[in-house]
Amino acid sequence: MSELIIKMPPLGESVTEATVSQWMVKPGDYVKKYDPILEAISDKVVTEIPSSDEGVIEELLVNENDVVPIGTDILKMTTEGAAESAPTTKKETV
Repeated sequence: MSELIIKMPPLGESVTEATVSQWMVKPGDYVKKYDPILEAISDKVVTEIPSSDEGVIEELLVNENDVVPIGTDILKMTTEGAAESAPTTKKETV
């Protein structure tokens, strides 16, 4: 099992931050790769952010209505086999 940290992904050229407008998951939820996990709003776009892997949501690291810089850790999940993806950070757990 691996711990996976999902970060706020880039939302467009020159976009430096986004607002977490709505979480679509909660701790304990099981998500598949590409399932929507949150809705984010920037000055240029409103978009659903998909999960970069399959697993169980462990912790939401930011709250709804928080304005977070691109690249900020937003969610922690546990995966069976983590996929390689740019907007994530992985930590092995014992």
